[in-house]
Amino acid sequence: MGATASPELAAGRPHVHVRPTPPGPHGHDHRQLSSTKCTSPDTHDPASSPESAYVGAAIQTVPDKADAASPLTYVASAEQLPVFVIAHGDSDCQIPPAQSQTLYDALVARGATATIAILPGAVHADPQFQSTQTTPAIAQLDQAFGR
Repeated sequence: MGATASPELAAGRPHVHVRPTPPGPHGHDHRQLSSTKCTSPDTHDPASSPESAYVGAAIQTVPDKADAASPLTYVASAEQLPVFVIAHGDSDCQIPPAQSQTLYDALVARGATATIAILPGAVHADPQFQSTQTTPAIAQLDQAFGR
């Protein structure tokens, strides 16, 4: 869609921003902000936000495009779902933890295999993810595949 890769993606740390519920009056579901311990959460309403850049317009002006960019949109109709391992920091200022919880709940409701870990004190792209999630998962895969 002509959007620039997020800093996380460019640094090899892909992430997904899920918009699980309809936007509030200004394009972002502000109810979800209460799920983070962050004291100054990012605002996703401006046309300059990463989400708006991804869909090519301010997200509140193109709700169909914003929904199409959300993995949650496809959970209910998916023929098959892969295993999901979801991790989120409870102090994430960029994406409210409630978005991960909403995705997890939808996956489990569909019968998918999913896990969720909410990491205390972790912010967006926190080093805790590497030490508590990624490294152990890679070690488990290495063991399973005899490496």
